Amino acid sequence: MRNYLKVSVIIYFLLVNSQAFSGWSANGGELIKDSSNPWFIQNTTDVSYCIIRGENFSLDEDKADRQIRQAIHFWKLHFAKINGNSTSGISIKIATQNFTRTSCANDVDLVFQLGVLLDDEQNSFIRKPTRLVAAAVRTSYDEVNLRGKGFIYISPDSGPNRFESMIENQVWSFHLSGKLFFFVLAHEMGHLFGLSHWDMMFPKNSYPHVMDSDFPESIVSNPKIAANFEYLDPKFGHDLSDEIRIGMLQRRDSAAVEFFHIPEIDAFIRFRYNENGFVVEGSRINSSHEYFTHPIGYVTFSRDKKPTIEEHPIVYVVYTEKQKVFDLNDGNAFFFRNRFLTGPGILTKTYRGSYISFDSAITRPIWMEFSPNRVKIGGILNDEIIFDMMNEKQ
Repeated sequence: MRNYLKVSVIIYFLLVNSQAFSGWSANGGELIKDSSNPWFIQNTTDVSYCIIRGENFSLDEDKADRQIRQAIHFWKLHFAKINGNSTSGISIKIATQNFTRTSCANDVDLVFQLGVLLDDEQNSFIRKPTRLVAAAVRTSYDEVNLRGKGFIYISPDSGPNRFESMIENQVWSFHLSGKLFFFVLAHEMGHLFGLSHWDMMFPKNSYPHVMDSDFPESIVSNPKIAANFEYLDPKFGHDLSDEIRIGMLQRRDSAAVEFFHIPEIDAFIRFRYNENGFVVEGSRINSSHEYFTHPIGYVTFSRDKKPTIEEHPIVYVVYTEKQKVFDLNDGNAFFFRNRFLTGPGILTKTYRGSYISFDSAITRPIWMEFSPNRVKIGGILNDEIIFDMMNEKQ
């Protein structure tokens, strides 16, 4: 029932908000009926696209096409991990299509408009292009086959319509060999595949997420953000072996200091995974500005208890009685009654176990919640329950 309450609140906004511009919609902003639907689901096997490049767009067409294909592959790779997950009982699969480039003279599903708006209707919809880095605009939607058409607009990087906060001209071709263009493109393709802004769904993290509402503006205004990305990860899943890279900034007055017996000289702690749980390490920077890390304890998970798992849908499909894609006799009546389906979801996993400090041999109950944007650590300290010890004071 808890998941039903979550999605019923979301569907209220999906169904109640109703604004439109000649049937057009831009994904990622406010939720408007079916405007946040993925443009394509598994019944669509092939998608055609073309590219129109304006004279004020510095990246050449062939290089842009390579980045487009990379962005498509990026989402195919990550959705493949979670496709089929659904609390509604109906399998919805995203980013399964074959994308083929063709001429814009043909009737295509998707147009990539690089630095150019084609007509008065597009200019009226975008309104103020100097305040926009990019937009995924769906111009039509087939309610029978649950299939959309539209265009993805990317701001020029020179000329009068260039995004006003862009760090400099020709940012698409000169900065990071097209990496900024790929990151912006990945954000807009995420909308095409049905993703809303991440910071609307989950607490915002200090580390940028590709689907954060301000992500495109942030990276073209400050390319150092993109330069620091080792890997663009949408955080769809949690493999515990990945958590060795977590660095938890330490507040000296946080409950974690006493719980983990963190030495005064340590600047932060991190958790290094092994097959039995985590080794907890204190870390500091020495006079040569090098990191010095040493173990301070370890976490073991209860072998007889599986992690508590909670699913968070990240794609929704709103439909009408016209749709012919799904058999409405299948799945869960709650979702069919409310005319929406939940698509792929991501999981929050909570592991329970014990923490043992090396210097004191004290054993304390601990639980670690791995959610899309963060790891939340709770435990029992001095007979009190600490729900978020990295942030709660002693």
